[in-house]
Amino acid sequence: QILAGARRVAMQYSPDCNIPYVSVVDGGTVELIRRCGPEVVSSADLVQEFEAVSGQAGYESHCAAGEKVQRIKDEAFAMMSDALRASKKLTENDVKEFILSRFEQEGMSSDGDSPIVGFNDHPADPHFEPTKNNAFTLERGDTILIDLWAREADPPGIYYDVTWCGFAGDDPPKKYVEIFDVVCRGRDAALDLVRERFSSATPCYGWEVDEACRNVVRQAGYADYFLHRTGHSIGIEVHGNGVNIDNLETRDERLLVPGICFSIEPGIYLASERMAVRTEIDVFITPDGTPEVVGPIQRELLRI
Repeated sequence: QILAGARRVAMQYSPDCNIPYVSVVDGGTVELIRRCGPEVVSSADLVQEFEAVSGQAGYESHCAAGEKVQRIKDEAFAMMSDALRASKKLTENDVKEFILSRFEQEGMSSDGDSPIVGFNDHPADPHFEPTKNNAFTLERGDTILIDLWAREADPPGIYYDVTWCGFAGDDPPKKYVEIFDVVCRGRDAALDLVRERFSSATPCYGWEVDEACRNVVRQAGYADYFLHRTGHSIGIEVHGNGVNIDNLETRDERLLVPGICFSIEPGIYLASERMAVRTEIDVFITPDGTPEVVGPIQRELLRI
């Protein structure tokens, strides 16, 4: 009787399980509700509204975290540069531990996660984590990737998450420069799409932004080496419960809306050639509907 007059019922359901994070209601319950008359629709956008949308305080928290994370990233690369000049032994794990210690000093938290610091083929595993036992020692001629993320401990504590790449020397391999240029162009194509859609008040979906980026990588011939979605939701957890920039692992059909934050982070991973690149920016859709990138965008490989 309660459902008899309802035209639609939003449930934790996603057609074809395109968004598995919210598609958790069992099939029998969906069938029961449909038999009562209403159309079953996805609650995915409602979940995003309640769990991933933040206002001005969230934006300011993200900006504050970004200022500190960018500074710590710069310090990590400077630490590697100093070690090379002094012929001092420095491992991936040493740099990781330095970053974690600086987070603590700055009142930041990564909730127990480890930053990714990888030389040569190590970051060809997109989730590589250095340890004392597996860490490479930095040498001239190494390719370098650092991915670090943290939030301020005080609420709302919106994460900031970036990846930068560098080279230990002045003359990086041509292939390394080439693939870095490809991911930068993919990143920029994704960002351009988001900006164009919001400036024209046209709906923009997570899967579309992934495709804009992935098409650039595909046309360059590296589609098989772009192993993950273009980006993820960011909130009080580094992987939030809002729209992901994804048409690979899932097909995220949620709208980009004011108040959300997400990463754009294409990568190319060439383990056989002992190199990998990823460039990552965070986009915060401000409460007035403006896509903002907080902090600098890497345009060229860092030479250290």
